[in-house]
Amino acid sequence: MEEIDWSKVQLPTVHQMKDAFKTQEGTENALTAVELSLENIQTTISNKKTRLSTLQKEINSTKEEIHHWEFETKGIATICTGIGIICAIVAVLLGIFWGIGCLVCVIPAAICAVFVILRGKKASLKSYYNKDRNETIAKDEGEVTKIKSEVAELEPIEDKIHLLVPEKYSSFEAMDYMIDMLDQNRAHSFAEAADEWDIEAHRRHMEDMQKAQLQSQLRTEASQRATEKAAKTMVTLEAVNLFTNIMRRDD
Repeated sequence: MEEIDWSKVQLPTVHQMKDAFKTQEGTENALTAVELSLENIQTTISNKKTRLSTLQKEINSTKEEIHHWEFETKGIATICTGIGIICAIVAVLLGIFWGIGCLVCVIPAAICAVFVILRGKKASLKSYYNKDRNETIAKDEGEVTKIKSEVAELEPIEDKIHLLVPEKYSSFEAMDYMIDMLDQNRAHSFAEAADEWDIEAHRRHMEDMQKAQLQSQLRTEASQRATEKAAKTMVTLEAVNLFTNIMRRDD
């Protein structure tokens, strides 16, 4: 559905809607316009909120990637520092007694020291190594701000469209039915169409109540049958046990 620029849409006033509701054609046109407008704006808001949720998940995911990168960088550097220090201490101690042992420990210590320096440099340049991620976050956060602003502008307009029809008759179900009544010439104004919907809504409500009662009755009967079946099973088992006991006594 094509998105409407609602900033350019001039909504009718409640007084204008009342005038339109006096005739059959005016009522049908007004209800159709309200229904289509509500469908469009609600779909637009829903799509924007879905997009908003997706962006926020992507932002959190990207931030989590940066967090893991920083953790791994610092963690590896810390481990290498610890290994380097241990090797250096061992090298000094062994060097007193064993020259080759000194070299064996000094070499790993030197490698770890170089690695720590390189990792430290990388960590200090995290904005460089995460440039693409930071740019993505900035872009997504900008879009999030924009979408939130758009939704904040659309929601009051949706409320205004709802107010154009009395609340009791502003649901899609009610408007669809009233439009059908107008199409079939069973109503010639909003008041007549509303009366037809009141009758239909009452009929549907009574049907729903009857269905609920029937379902409740069926559940109750099913529960009773299950209880009776269980009771019969117990009686049968008791009878079998009784016959078994009698046979044992006779033996």
